[in-house]
Amino acid sequence: MKKILLSATHRIDLTIVLMLLMSIGIFAQSPGTTVVTPNTSVTFRTVITITGTGLTNYTVRFNNSGTDATLISRTNTQILVAVPSFTVTAPATTTSLTLNLRRNSVNYPVASLTYHAPSNTVVNNAKVSRLYTDWQGYWTSNNTTTVLANQPDRQHSLTALEYGGITYSTGVADAVLSAKGISYTAADFKALPVNSISGTTPSSSGASNYFAMASKMDGSASSAIATAPEVAGRKAKDVLIDGIKGLGIGTGMTNMSTSSIFEFVVSDIAESRINDGEPDLVVSQVAEPTSGDNDIYCFVDSNGNIVGRPVSVTMQNIPAIGTYKLDLFNITFNSTYDVATLTNSAGISNTNTTRPIRLVGYKLSDFGITAENMESIAGFKIMPSGISDPAFIAYNANSMLIPSPKINTQPTSVVACTGTGTSTSFTVNATGINLTYQWKKNGVSLVNGGQYKRRHNSHTQHYKRISF
Repeated sequence: MKKILLSATHRIDLTIVLMLLMSIGIFAQSPGTTVVTPNTSVTFRTVITITGTGLTNYTVRFNNSGTDATLISRTNTQILVAVPSFTVTAPATTTSLTLNLRRNSVNYPVASLTYHAPSNTVVNNAKVSRLYTDWQGYWTSNNTTTVLANQPDRQHSLTALEYGGITYSTGVADAVLSAKGISYTAADFKALPVNSISGTTPSSSGASNYFAMASKMDGSASSAIATAPEVAGRKAKDVLIDGIKGLGIGTGMTNMSTSSIFEFVVSDIAESRINDGEPDLVVSQVAEPTSGDNDIYCFVDSNGNIVGRPVSVTMQNIPAIGTYKLDLFNITFNSTYDVATLTNSAGISNTNTTRPIRLVGYKLSDFGITAENMESIAGFKIMPSGISDPAFIAYNANSMLIPSPKINTQPTSVVACTGTGTSTSFTVNATGINLTYQWKKNGVSLVNGGQYKRRHNSHTQHYKRISF
């Protein structure tokens, strides 16, 4: 056997080669340049988007512990994960996190984040102790009841609420309140405009994600009729914005999935309203809450970072202030919330039954909003727990501006001759968040395909008639 002798110089050269090869191996696995959004501050259930290349084989881990993020989706160029809950020891309210992409048991740091622990809702400060609606012209309640005559069974809209010992009107029926001798402070509440709902519906009825519809909306007091005009074809977003000013409390959804995150554009916070006594947000609950994780609410900046502090609520701890009669209907299973519709009855045990009503009020100061940070606010987010049962989420229009979707450019009429084989296009441009579109001809919805072809981006929608 021939021996190979290495001089000191050769040994140094060989060491350099080996180090170079090891370095190449490491960098071949590193994720390269990535963009993380939000990029500074998060809370429980915040969805983080990691954009880069070659991400298919990576997982996401916080710090160097065994705490993996909850994976939502992963492609070669993008990973979406949800932030798990982290313990923050009082009196601290935040803790530092390192976001790592992980492969072959190696962590690659891609962002340093601040985790904001959600602040628990103080029941005595947040509860609404009485509600007023327009059921049968005028109805008020401050507790649950078994008296059938005091249980609304049709759609009705919130006209006033008692919060902190003061009654605030919503602007729905102030004249009726005055006629009934109710002393109130005039306010202006509207439902947050739900244009789109992210996420997917459950795969079966076991998750109890139902439409909650006042029992006589379908025209029957004893049966649940899914084909009745007032309930047929309803989508989840429809029942969260119906009623006068969107404040209908006779319809809602039960057990909204944790994937169904709501996001709203917010602008022009009124500084004078930050520390006043009037509620700035009102959240409704129209089914029976169960124990479990809390809903999370927070204000965010244009990159989705937390502004102020997030707030959580356990609806089971909020006193019920009314009872109504309802039917429960199934939703399309295993579908995106934007297209899922009311399908059929959820069963005889869920027909002409009753559920309690709860309302929770929040002030801007509950979220740590101040004159110093209010200019950073660009949005408001709701991250459901999976057991949320909302009829609406309302805001005080005197406290903040929530822009509704706006059509900037309407389609332009086109004159075309039939039988010529020519084609033409119609275009609409709109602004808003999570916009969806439906083109119609003579009141009938058009379907993509055949003679028609649709293409769009987030703000512009084109529809093309292939031939005439």
